[in-house]
Amino acid sequence: MKTILLDTNMLVSCLRFRIDLFGELERLVAGPHELVVPSPVVQELRVLAAGRGRDRGFARAALALLEKRKVRVEEDGPNAGEEPAAKGKGGQSADDWLVEKAKGTNAIVCTNDVGLKKRLASGKVQIITMLHRSHLDFV
Repeated sequence: MKTILLDTNMLVSCLRFRIDLFGELERLVAGPHELVVPSPVVQELRVLAAGRGRDRGFARAALALLEKRKVRVEEDGPNAGEEPAAKGKGGQSADDWLVEKAKGTNAIVCTNDVGLKKRLASGKVQIITMLHRSHLDFV
């Protein structure tokens, strides 16, 4: 079974541009797959949802959507929920977590973050990104 790791900006961007994230992933990834959201990504969404920025509503909607779709949240340690915002075990950022996990498990990462995509590409990780604000595709 293939694992697809979701990044914060992909969740927010798909809601902003009204892209069916789950439908697009079904279209792109043949065969059985599991969607996973790292706990640092959930923490980032919570910080955005509690803030006053333009992404506040999208972050709230993303959290609700993840819960509705029962997307698995992967905890990264026994105290994951107690760490500072957007940090995981040992102060690890969501991006660091995604890179480490994707390289270790041969997972696909779904992100729009340019810096993260460069880090993942150098590690030969499969990446799904948004194209033309209308659909998703492999990079």
